[in-house]
Amino acid sequence: MLLLRALTVLVAFVFMFAVLAGLVLPREVHVIRSTMIAAPPQDVFNYVNDLQRSVLWSPWSRQDPDALYNFTGPRSGVGATLSWFSKMPEVGSGMQQIVASRDGEHVRLRVRLDGMGDAVSDYYLQRRNNSTVVTWGFTTDLGPNPLSRIAGILFDGWIGPDYERGLALLKQQVEGNSKLSARAPLGLPPGVTLPAGDDNNLSGWPARAQEASVLQVRLQ
Repeated sequence: MLLLRALTVLVAFVFMFAVLAGLVLPREVHVIRSTMIAAPPQDVFNYVNDLQRSVLWSPWSRQDPDALYNFTGPRSGVGATLSWFSKMPEVGSGMQQIVASRDGEHVRLRVRLDGMGDAVSDYYLQRRNNSTVVTWGFTTDLGPNPLSRIAGILFDGWIGPDYERGLALLKQQVEGNSKLSARAPLGLPPGVTLPAGDDNNLSGWPARAQEASVLQVRLQ
């Protein structure tokens, strides 16, 4: 009986702690990472404002080379939309859409992750002499759930390393393809191929989902 009372008190204490922590912790989570790229802001902008090119430096596309991608709307700028599907839980499935774009300065995306709700992703570009400081930010509203707010403490450790890898890959892409035109061909780097006959157009998913080989960007 004494043990049962002790366990009851312990459970009640843990519950009260979780509720209080949820009330104190912020409902919004922010993750921010930055890097310096040896190129002018416009060159960097041509990558982050183009969702087809984003697959080339995305850290998650390296995790699952068999992921499926669908591009709809304009290729770049407001309205450009990327949907993806992966069987790997680390990559998951979801959608992102450019909702704001300021030439050479800022791109904002609305991100929807299946089973995890909505978030906002921002790229800020700031000229520094002949280079660009790129800041990649992630913001999400965890709502009133105290357990969600406690989990929010871990977001920086979950997302931050992926952002760091992504910025390193973006730096490699931009500095290796200086003065890239916004209307230039996709320009896949060595080891990255699209299936023959696709013409760099991956639209039509999921109607073409059975033609998986046509929809895959393979990182060999």
